[in-house]
Amino acid sequence: MKRSGVPILLVLLGMGLSPVAPATMYCVQDAATLAAALQDAGSNGMDDEIRIAAGSYTPSGLVFGFFGSDGKSLTIEGGYVQTPAKSCLERGDDPALTVLDGAGAHAVLSLYQNKTTGDLAVRNLTLRNGIATAFNAPVDIALGDASTATLSLENAVVVGHHASGGFPAAVLNSATGALVVRNVVFAQNATTASVPPVYLYAQSGPGMTFNNVAVADNQGAGSVGGIRFGGGAPVAIGNSMFWGNSGTDLELNTTGGAALDSDDIESLAGTPDSNANPLAVDPHFAGAGDYRLRGDSPLRDAGNAGVPGGVGTLDAAGQPRIALGAIDIGAYELTDAIFRGDFEG
Repeated sequence: MKRSGVPILLVLLGMGLSPVAPATMYCVQDAATLAAALQDAGSNGMDDEIRIAAGSYTPSGLVFGFFGSDGKSLTIEGGYVQTPAKSCLERGDDPALTVLDGAGAHAVLSLYQNKTTGDLAVRNLTLRNGIATAFNAPVDIALGDASTATLSLENAVVVGHHASGGFPAAVLNSATGALVVRNVVFAQNATTASVPPVYLYAQSGPGMTFNNVAVADNQGAGSVGGIRFGGGAPVAIGNSMFWGNSGTDLELNTTGGAALDSDDIESLAGTPDSNANPLAVDPHFAGAGDYRLRGDSPLRDAGNAGVPGGVGTLDAAGQPRIALGAIDIGAYELTDAIFRGDFEG
């Protein structure tokens, strides 16, 4: 693991900026140093950025875990090039480049910010094949009570997790902070108890933004087989698809209100405050386990690039978010060539 607070600090000074506190950058290329970086980042008193080199990483313990006790921000980002000449200075934007894999034996990622400050940001990663432990969902990311921070998950694939013991397969909890999910795939996740495979919660605060996300082919033992939004904060959902899940694809269980815009929903529980340009059509996926769109998809150019919270610049494959006209609905943008991949495994 390479750790340096100097490069980021020098860049800030060179721009004439005065950082509030030095930032620490970690460049990691194996599971042991990733685990060590997460542990160190929780209490070093600095904002932290963990850059993960391209490759596959499986935790040797229960989970790749972070417990933030210093109120500083943490960013985790995959796709970096790690060579003697290019030590995490260049990055590819496809989440498939960097995979955190539970291998069907471990939970994958547990991040908890235990202070009222300190953002959590996860980008450019595939999180796959995790199981629940006695303490964690396979993917479990949360801000602390009374938080004023932001939890964000962007340009990511969350796939193939299996949860028992009353846990969802993936849970994001921003407490009283903001929650942002953009250009993400949640697919082929399963639960054995009557909880949804994917659960997003915000007790109060700025609310939840959920744009250009695909929630597909998940299996829940209860009535909701896709995703549930809970808590008392408002939720804004735009350009997203909810399709092929067992039971209800999307459940709105928040008392803060919900605004939907240009979403493709096979089945919905709960009543949104507004629902602009609603669709309920087969997305025409590129193939089994591939949540890109075919050229004849009715979701092509059917979205709204002006949805609240923005759409980001890249899709879930690291390609430009808007191509060939208007924005597409879902996590992937249709381009001249559809790069097909299978998320099975």
